[in-house]
Amino acid sequence: MRIVYLLMLSLFLVACSSTQPKKEVTYTLTELLERADNLRRVGSTDEAAYKALSADFMVLSQTDKNYCSKSEAQHEAKTFIDKFTPLHCEAQVIEPAEKLFVKKGFVSPIEIHTACPATSPFTLEADSAAMAISGAGMNFKDGKMDARLRIESAQLDKEKNVISFGAHYFAEPLLKKLEADCEQKGNYAIEFLPMKYLVQATPEDTEDAIALQTQDRAVDSAAGIEGDALQAKLLLRFHKGSMRLSKDTRTALDAFKERKEVSLRITGYGDKRVKNAEKLANLRARATASYLEEYTDINIVEVKWSKMPNKDFPHAGVIIEEVR
Repeated sequence: MRIVYLLMLSLFLVACSSTQPKKEVTYTLTELLERADNLRRVGSTDEAAYKALSADFMVLSQTDKNYCSKSEAQHEAKTFIDKFTPLHCEAQVIEPAEKLFVKKGFVSPIEIHTACPATSPFTLEADSAAMAISGAGMNFKDGKMDARLRIESAQLDKEKNVISFGAHYFAEPLLKKLEADCEQKGNYAIEFLPMKYLVQATPEDTEDAIALQTQDRAVDSAAGIEGDALQAKLLLRFHKGSMRLSKDTRTALDAFKERKEVSLRITGYGDKRVKNAEKLANLRARATASYLEEYTDINIVEVKWSKMPNKDFPHAGVIIEEVR
């Protein structure tokens, strides 16, 4: 099983890993709770801020074993804990409009969107017993959480391609410490639905990985290009170390025969841990451009390449973009 945490905080483990406190300054419980509440109110998911806060909490608890033994301190802790209420959160899972391959999964990440009435930032967890998955980013704002998750491999048996979801508040490690140190109890469980999601795409056991992009969205950041208004039209994947256009790839490129008024930019990418990756990227880009020039009337405005894989589409050997 491969477990993925889209936003993983090892807060108190980090703080405890050093025998010497990182700071000599000891903050009061009131000061630390004010900082924690500010992070909550602004919806912060700043990992560094939470780590610094937890480290200061550890300094306080080490220098004053009874910092939360008085009734006033316990009341402060209870007031803060109670701000994290139980949450029922339903999510919408959106799969990319492309093929799912057994060995390489989707080219693009799946998207998870929620609109929960959350007043405190929370983090999403995902794991799968059958698929290789990894986090591709998460954002929390105004009670809404948006996340992206990459499926990097899948099972040919579609019924096995299940993702399990869970969620907890970003400040949960701190809440648990306050409960233990201050003898308080909170109720801040998050019910995240769906708890299990069956991937709808039917997996294909083939190396000819072509992903048609139908979403109407800009990808200039993904391609490392600024200025032009771009739309992803086609992502092509190749065998490792190969620049050969397969039959399925050529068929996909033939779709441009019917689009004579389109201008394209073609970018080739190399593979990881392959000799002459820049040359490979060059050959992939030029092979794609040559085919389009020979068999279509498409206007190609630029052919470029990079020896490194694209950071957002790491399995793409070529990305073809429409320049408007």
